[in-house]
Order: sequence, then C-alpha cells, then structure tokens
Amino acid sequence: MKFFLGAICIFFNLTNAWAIACADTVNVNQVLVVYKPLSPKNANAFLVNHLKSNYNDLSLSDYLTKSSTLSFKNYGAGGSSTISLRGTNASHTKVLWNGLSIGSSMLGLLDFSTIPSNSSDLIEIQYGGATAAYGTAAMGGVIILNTSNPFENKRTIISLSQTFSSIASSTTQLHLKFGRKKIRSIFTINYQNNQNNYSFKNYTQFNSPIQNQINAETKSGGIMHQLYYQVNSNSLFTLHSWYQESDRNIGPPIFNRNQTAYQLDYSIRNIASYSTIKNSYHRFKWSLGHNREYIRYVNRVKVGSTNLVLLNSKSTFDALNFEFNYARNLEHRNESLSFSSVYEGASIADYGKYRYRIRNALSLNEEFLFKRNWTLDFINRYEYALNKNLFASQIAFNKKNLLQKDITLRFGISKNYNLPTLNDLYWQPGGNPNLLAEQGLEADVNVKYQFKSASISLNAYQGIINHWILWQPAAIENGVWTPQNLRQVQLYGIEMIAHFTKQIGAYHLLANYNFSINHAVNLKAMSLNDQSVGKQLIYVPINKSSFMLQVNRQNSWLQYAFNYNGFRYTSSDNKQFLPAYLLHDLALGHSFLHQAKQYRILFRVENILNKTVESIPFRPLPGRVYSINFQLNLNK
Repeated sequence: MKFFLGAICIFFNLTNAWAIACADTVNVNQVLVVYKPLSPKNANAFLVNHLKSNYNDLSLSDYLTKSSTLSFKNYGAGGSSTISLRGTNASHTKVLWNGLSIGSSMLGLLDFSTIPSNSSDLIEIQYGGATAAYGTAAMGGVIILNTSNPFENKRTIISLSQTFSSIASSTTQLHLKFGRKKIRSIFTINYQNNQNNYSFKNYTQFNSPIQNQINAETKSGGIMHQLYYQVNSNSLFTLHSWYQESDRNIGPPIFNRNQTAYQLDYSIRNIASYSTIKNSYHRFKWSLGHNREYIRYVNRVKVGSTNLVLLNSKSTFDALNFEFNYARNLEHRNESLSFSSVYEGASIADYGKYRYRIRNALSLNEEFLFKRNWTLDFINRYEYALNKNLFASQIAFNKKNLLQKDITLRFGISKNYNLPTLNDLYWQPGGNPNLLAEQGLEADVNVKYQFKSASISLNAYQGIINHWILWQPAAIENGVWTPQNLRQVQLYGIEMIAHFTKQIGAYHLLANYNFSINHAVNLKAMSLNDQSVGKQLIYVPINKSSFMLQVNRQNSWLQYAFNYNGFRYTSSDNKQFLPAYLLHDLALGHSFLHQAKQYRILFRVENILNKTVESIPFRPLPGRVYSINFQLNLNK
C-alpha cells in the first residue's frame, strides 16, 4: 500500500511538471553552466560506470563489488550489505544522491543491498578523508550518485527492461525521460522479486550435505521522479523524489537453520534545489532535502511448527537538511562558501524517548591558480554539534603537465572527524552520551597519466584515526555492551585504476583494471590481554582487484570480468580468516533496430566456476548464476 501512496505523490509532481511545460525556449548552453555542481575538486575521484549497461539490474553493493575495489560485508541471501572504504568502518563512508545524504545517522551506515544500481546513471567514488568538504561520515570517502544532464538530449526516451535469473529472481525496470526545451522530467520504476533458490555445501554438518537456501525470499520496489525546470537563462530549479521499499526474509546461518528473521524497509527521499548565476561568474545554490526511513526487524526461531519471536524492533529515522552555496571565479583564484544545517531525529523503543540532534556547519574552499599549472586548494570546515566545536581541513597541491603534458600530480593532507551515531549515544541500555568524535589525519599522493586512449592513476595514502568507537562489555557481571573511544587505527595502502580503449579494424576494445592494497591496523590495546595490537581489522581484505575486458563488433559485444577478494580475518588476533576467492563473469549481448525501436538481449553468467563464497562466516552466497535480460528502447 505504501508503495502505491509513494507513486501517487510522485505522480502529482509529474503532473505539475507538464502543466508548466508550455514556457518559452531558452539558451540551453546556460543550462549546462548552471547545472555544473558546486562540489570541491578531488583528484582521487573516479566514475565507475563501465559495467552499468550489463549489470544495471543488480543492487548497488553487488555492482560496486564487481566494478571497483570497495569491500562489502554481505550477510547472505536477504541480508544487509555494508561498505568498507580504505579499511574504515561503514559509518566512515558518506553516500550522496543528487546532493542528499541518504545514510542513517541512527545506525551510522547505509544498507547498500536496498539501493538499486539504476538509481543513478553517474556513480562516482571519492577515495580518502573528505570531512572538510562533505561533513561527518566522510572519513573514509564518499560515494556520489548523480543524474547526468537531462538537457543534453531533448528527445523523449522510453526504456523497458526485464531480467530473469536461474535462482528464481526477476527484475523489471521502466525508465522515461521527456519534456520541452525549458523543462525535463525523468521517471524510473524498478521492481525485484528474488526467491534466492540456490544450494550450498553445509560444512557444519556431518559429511557436508548439499542443502537448499531457505527463508531468503525478497521483494523490493521503488519509484523515482526527477524534475528540471529552467526558470530563465541563468537559473535552474530541480526536484528529486524517490520512494523505495523492501520486504525480505533473511537467510539463516548454516549452523542454525531454525532462525526465520525478516525485515521491512521503507524510505522516502526528497531534495529541491535552486541554482542561479549573477554577473556571469557569481554562482548561488540553495537546497532543501528530507530523508525518512522506517525499519522493522523481527528475529524468530522455529520451534516445531511455531515461530517464536525473539526480537521485534521498529524504528523511524528523519533527517532534514538545508544548504546554501556561493561560488565565484576570479582571475587567479576560485572560492566557494557553504553553510548547512541538519536536523536528525529517531524514534525507537530502545531509546526510551524520541532523540534528535542539530548540526550547523560553515565551510570555505579557496583554490589559488599559479603559473606553470600549479594550484593550491584549501578547504576549512567548522561544525557545531552535540555542544562541541569541530574542525576539519584539507590542503592539496596540484601540478598539471608534469614532465609531460599528460601527467598530473597531487599531494594532499586532511584532518577529519566523525560524530557518534544516535545509537552510540542513546541506546538503552549501554548508550554513551559522553563519547568523543573520532578524529583522523590522512596524507595521500596521486599521480595520473593520460595518453590518447589510455589512462592510469596511482594513489598512495597513510593515515591514523584516534578515538575509534567500539562496542564492548562494560562489566562482566552485568553483560551490558557500551560504546567507548577505545581504538587507534593506522591506515595505509596503495590503489591503481587503469582504463584502456582501442579500435582494431571492426573491433572496439575496452578494458578497466582496479587494484588496491589496504592495511587497517589496530595500534592500541583495549585490555590487558588484548592480542589485536598490530593486527589487521576483521573483514578488511588486504588485497582486492577487479578487471573487465569488452569487445564490441557492430551491434554485438562480449564481456569478461573477474573480481578477486583477498583473505579476510574474522578474529581480532588474526588467527581465523575466510579464504581468498577469484570469481569470473561472462556477458554476451546483441542489439538491433526494428521500426525505430531498439531491441537488446543480454545473456550473463556470474561465478562461472561455481565457487562457494562467504563474505560473513556461515552465510554462503549464490554459486553460478545464469541470467537473461531483454530491453526495449524508444527515442522520439
């Protein structure tokens, strides 16, 4: 029912958009200028769209696992999926959808399994601490989900996609883009029904029998509407609305198949913004956003024919965000000023009462332009939250055309912070309102080389995070867990991202390779007999890489990809671990035109060698999966 209510709300926005559509023509080039986002430059930012056309039906976590070196803790069929960027916690990575933060300050993270990869056509990863630019929850990096400029193609576009897979899952997607010269509208619907019908070897039982996954059925759907209205030749108004819901059974661990947990998720996200240019070089932008999430989690155990409820939790989280940006471009300097105010509140029985906090922040970004392609960037941020004054800063030196015209060098240092979550502060029993904000310091060096149709980027980084928040028993006698600022963690590693394209006769080749080495080491003992000092944090693989090669010939293409995930420790003393794995995927596609319609068919095989993989112990993921996708595209 809530799914259809969300559809009705967005439909009224859509109807209003058509009512405005009878306006005069404008200079579209001005739209392109206004549309440019007011975001800081980051040499460690990379788009990861090279697999989108073949994997657009996946969740965002599954897609980023295949297309990057990001790590995810996947809790199995129907379970949640949380991120780790450069060895940091899930609460250290911020996710922005068209400028709106969609993570939960209650939990301190985003469940990437609930986000469809088609929620954005531009997916960008910014590596490294970015608190000065984006605020709290960006100590590890930022995932940016944006929509490409809808005014670049003024035609009406209709796309319908249907995918079926061998684990009894289906995905339906509808994408519409239409409008006039002054107004464009984008409408997206997605629906997924996944039975997760696969088998695995249960190594916790005698003789390791082959068993079928149970209690792992999921259903999810979403509606998204995005409106772009050119007020005049220098001003643009945008409105983005997104309703998403999911109903999922959570597959039990293989050692206790009597668990029958399920979870309901509902979220509605809205952001409106107005951008304008004054006197050619003064840019202003106002935005107002709202994010609401409702989660109901029920954990049960089957006793005979009865499901005994162990936990029944309901929570609602709200975030209201206002932001103002001003930017101007001078002859030898660019500068921008930003003010933001964020209200975050949550309701759950475990808090005892409704809890909220307000965060106000002011940031200044200065870019100085020198001779010989040298630039110097400063970003400083002041934030007042929880009766505390917080500061973050970033300084970066950039040199273009180093040695050769195709080489760019960047060196940066950043000071970052991360606020405790609402759960950390107010959960009863155990919440700790006296927690300090986590503090981090990071330095990184980036070298980019661009030559004709090839590019390579090398990053090296080193940092430290103090006051790392960790939950542990406060006292043996009462067994109550409480969060404390216990850890000091050192982060260091290297990253490589390479792209290559080549035309050989009638064949067009595309290749992408990503590689990373990430060390996340605990430096501080939390107890007298703590054996985690000097050891890698759990579930953070040291080595990770991915590769894609696609060969196109006329209207057909063949794509091969692999994803390597190094071993992950599952105990803090590094004595227990999950083995490394290498997964291979293959995709074959063909498209053709018939009566002004484009038809596309894609056949895909994931995990070709049918390997058994666990991201979390005792929660196996599907083996070999076959899928077929049909797509119809119309351009008018």
